Amino acid sequence: FIKLALLRGRQLTTLTKDKPIYIAIGNSITQGAGINSFSTRLSYPFQVADSLGYELYNWGVGGSKINDHILSNLSPEITPSLVTVLWGYNDVHYSSSDDHFETSTFPMYKKVLETIVQQHPNACVLAILPTLTSNTYYSAVRTIDSLEAGQKQIIQELQQTYLNLHYINGSDYTDISGLNDEVHLNESGNKSLAHGIIDALPCGNLTTARPLFKSKFNAYPNPTHSDITWEVSSPYQLFSPQGLLINSGVGKKATLAGNTPGIYYLRLSGDTQKIVLIPNK
Repeated sequence: FIKLALLRGRQLTTLTKDKPIYIAIGNSITQGAGINSFSTRLSYPFQVADSLGYELYNWGVGGSKINDHILSNLSPEITPSLVTVLWGYNDVHYSSSDDHFETSTFPMYKKVLETIVQQHPNACVLAILPTLTSNTYYSAVRTIDSLEAGQKQIIQELQQTYLNLHYINGSDYTDISGLNDEVHLNESGNKSLAHGIIDALPCGNLTTARPLFKSKFNAYPNPTHSDITWEVSSPYQLFSPQGLLINSGVGKKATLAGNTPGIYYLRLSGDTQKIVLIPNK
């Protein structure tokens, strides 16, 4: 380090250490790969921390499989208020054998979660099940679905003992329009996941700092039996729960008539809004 140059009119501010701490654990999705050169500040962990006014410790390691080495980062000086864990894609596609889930992935996943909830009983620990990917299959044993099922079983078992452990389905907050490639989230995908984490936080008053970012549009009614409407005529796309494009056009209205009830995604003005289609009475 040689010197630090400041722009004219700028000044240094002393860093404070009184902010609550948010630790984000995972692989390159958490790290922020897949966005652009500004990926750090556009990653979902940064956007969550920025919204809550938290200090971020991003422990996303590109290319990593689930392992307990990450626990060595924990120290008595670090007392998190929020921890998220989104991990496992590489275990599906880059493990050495089909028994890796049983011998390593799931035991390590349980150890990581249990260690965190034990050492930090006052922290909100939020496990994020796999986000949407277009590459869901490696073998009959190693699939995204089997990863999700195994992780969910571990979480639910631990929840019998630890009240500060929660989970969300990552695929509920990501869709095909939010992918930069087969797995990494683009800017829109990171924003959508950050929205989902903030909206779904089950841990008291974590979201009282300030709002995240408001969507540029609000489609209504939501939930809906059929049609949805918004204020300004714009190009739009409607995606199925599986992330497939089912409708597109330009206007202030779209319809989900004839589709199976469930969660759909409306992309409009650079934002994506989750739309819930419910059965007709």
